[in-house]
Amino acid sequence: MAQRPQRLATISTVTRWLARVLSVIFIGIILLFFFGEADLSQPIRLTPGEWIGVLFFPVGVAAGMILGWWREGVGASVAVGSLCAFYVLDTITTRNPPSGPFFILFTSPGILFGLSWLLRRTENQASLEKEFSHFATHWFSGLMNGLESVDASARETILRECGKACAQSYTAGVFEDAWRQSADMEAFLAELAIRFPEATYEQLNPRTIEVRYATCNCDLVKRGLVESPLMCECSAHNLQENFCALGIPVTVKVEGSILRGQTQCTLLVTLEG
Repeated sequence: MAQRPQRLATISTVTRWLARVLSVIFIGIILLFFFGEADLSQPIRLTPGEWIGVLFFPVGVAAGMILGWWREGVGASVAVGSLCAFYVLDTITTRNPPSGPFFILFTSPGILFGLSWLLRRTENQASLEKEFSHFATHWFSGLMNGLESVDASARETILRECGKACAQSYTAGVFEDAWRQSADMEAFLAELAIRFPEATYEQLNPRTIEVRYATCNCDLVKRGLVESPLMCECSAHNLQENFCALGIPVTVKVEGSILRGQTQCTLLVTLEG
């Protein structure tokens, strides 16, 4: 992961300079073709439609390639847009689209400028993600240290609110949808197992449900941002909120978890009332 921004930077640099070199070569060829072959002592006779076509290709395409040296995204848009406009105009006036790869080939530097622009945006995004991950890892480490330092009541309040917010962001909605499509608790638990294939739901008795997870499903843990077993209590509150969203009050107890050294996470849900 750490090598990704560097690899993108290398590819972006190579693409950018390839586009620049080819743009110089192709603009030079175009100028050589028009001024080398044209008889400048004679007036150039073109129809209005042909003049418009020339403005698109080669003038518009060349202008896009020149712009691409400073503004890659803008230059690529001008070059490719001019080529497309040229194809449309030529098809309308001659009733046949331009044949052969010549026009596309000579616009390829503009396309490469566009690719370089996209690579640089991806490179910047990857760099930002890396920086944020570095920051978040340290921030959550400080948060976990702080939670371990406060009294049990304060810690319980914080983790309960975190678990509720996590549930409301996604899982509570899945529980509600599964509940609406189920005739009874057995069907509901079977539906949940389909929605969350990494989990198993077993009704041990009319008031107790055992939930097991083969892997830790906390997004913060999966991203490597936290490793503290305190997050297991957050997961318990998350599961509790999922049932409360159905109007079913429950209590949830963590029997074991991967962060606590077990091979799977096991939570017991007790139906109240």
